[in-house]
Amino acid sequence: MFSKPIRLGLGLSLSGLTLFLVLHNVSLQEVGTALARADTRYVILALSSVAANTFAKGFRWRALLGKPGERIAISRLLVALLVGQMFN
Repeated sequence: MFSKPIRLGLGLSLSGLTLFLVLHNVSLQEVGTALARADTRYVILALSSVAANTFAKGFRWRALLGKPGERIAISRLLVALLVGQMFN
């Protein structure tokens, strides 16, 4: 549909816009303070849980969408899943 440089530019622009909208009223000093007080074990556990859940969803979609004998690349499914979650 679009050339690779145009898709890259659109992706970077959209990412930059969303980061600006999310962070424009956030005190980075308060975020740093909260992260410094957080228990690292729980943060790692939470991030691992999210990553495992995302990969499990990718493999589930691979099983649902794949034709018998064909395999869809998990990287393509994860990209589609994450883009869908971003728009949601």
